[in-house]
Amino acid sequence: QHTDIIKTWLGEKVEFVCGDLRDSRFCEEVSTGFDVVINLAGRAYGLEYSMAHHGEMLYHNTVIQLQMLEAARINGVKRFLVVSSSCVYPDDAPIPTPELDAMIRLPEKVNEGYGWAKRIGELQARYYHEEYGMEIAICRPFNPYGGRYRWSGEKSHVIPTLIKKVLDGHNPLVVWGSGRQRRNFLHARDTARLMMMVTEHFPCAQPVNIGYDD
Repeated sequence: QHTDIIKTWLGEKVEFVCGDLRDSRFCEEVSTGFDVVINLAGRAYGLEYSMAHHGEMLYHNTVIQLQMLEAARINGVKRFLVVSSSCVYPDDAPIPTPELDAMIRLPEKVNEGYGWAKRIGELQARYYHEEYGMEIAICRPFNPYGGRYRWSGEKSHVIPTLIKKVLDGHNPLVVWGSGRQRRNFLHARDTARLMMMVTEHFPCAQPVNIGYDD
């Protein structure tokens, strides 16, 4: 459905290829002939699912990142965006959060497997930048959301989860946590714009947070 919508907007300017980024040969195939690769692929779910599946989150997100960046290196791709996450930060990170060293202490507990996968992706980016001279940007988004986010049961993120509870008439409406927690949300349009800016202007393998205080 989303593919049909995008084709309506852009006509023949975009090509869709379906495949598995855990397959190194496929990664090499889809990155051939491009100057820039922005890797948005990943498995990211809501807290309830992630905190019970750290191994799954670690494996799939690490492999997807390692395979794609290596394929880009083999194909001589000039510039690459590694999409990391605010989940690399520890639970006691200050708010607002500066670009802290992601290798100090454990990532946030509820997303520990996912956070480690993103830390490994950042580490690979720095090594490839230093060793091979690749122009690599790194961004750490804070909780992107958008109007076309699909409800996905126990895997869904907080905003669609709460909206669905309202639409389903939950009474009382249960919200997680103590009530003192803070979350930073970033709309999909802003996420895309900021990712493109980081890729264009800061390809030096240093992480950049993308999010707003308000």
